[in-house]
Amino acid sequence: MLRPLIKIWYQILVRFFWKKIPGLLKFQATEAESAWQLERIIPCLPSPELKRDVFEHYLEEMYHAEVFAKLAKIEAKNEGFLRMPRTPMAERQAICGPNDETWRFFAFLAVGEASAVKQFSRITHALEEGPLRKALRSILRDESKHVVDAKHHARELADPEELKLHSKKLRFARFKGEWMRQGLIVTDTTSTILLWLMYWLIAPLGARSAKRKIYGPRLPCNEASIPNMINEGQAT
Repeated sequence: MLRPLIKIWYQILVRFFWKKIPGLLKFQATEAESAWQLERIIPCLPSPELKRDVFEHYLEEMYHAEVFAKLAKIEAKNEGFLRMPRTPMAERQAICGPNDETWRFFAFLAVGEASAVKQFSRITHALEEGPLRKALRSILRDESKHVVDAKHHARELADPEELKLHSKKLRFARFKGEWMRQGLIVTDTTSTILLWLMYWLIAPLGARSAKRKIYGPRLPCNEASIPNMINEGQAT
């Protein structure tokens, strides 16, 4: 029951209220952040094979960030922007330190990539055919593979029960944060719609009142009174 409603909500949100350029720049920042985290974890990994896999993941995230940056530039050019908006920069903090267990990093990565897959999938379905939808489909395939790989590496390095419990906590924290963000979007969208309605309903009434104050009340006028008004004007 909830899934169809979410799908409809994303259709409305993406087609009418989604600001593409800030959205794409935010995706770019997220992908760059993910690449930074991957780069930091590589020296801590226990095997050359694992380092190779993570390095390939790092390169793909850097490529995704570049794709989103190019798409944002195309959208800015199409919309007539003279200057590109700034890419939002979040404060970076390593998920996993040198002394932490690396399986926790992969558990966090799996949950984060799964969330990205869900979000990109909903946006892709809501978009019309074009370069943006085509690029998102390609990125979506890579992100789906990243989820599988991150889960596989986490299972290889962690105790199954501990991994299960930790992943549940991460998914709940992600779910809570996602609903808070969606709540802010709903509030912002509802406020925009209400302001739009107020403008179109109240503005005409306000315009009439303003005209009356500026020009004064309308004087009654008929054909019989016109000669009298002319004579009064000549007399003065």
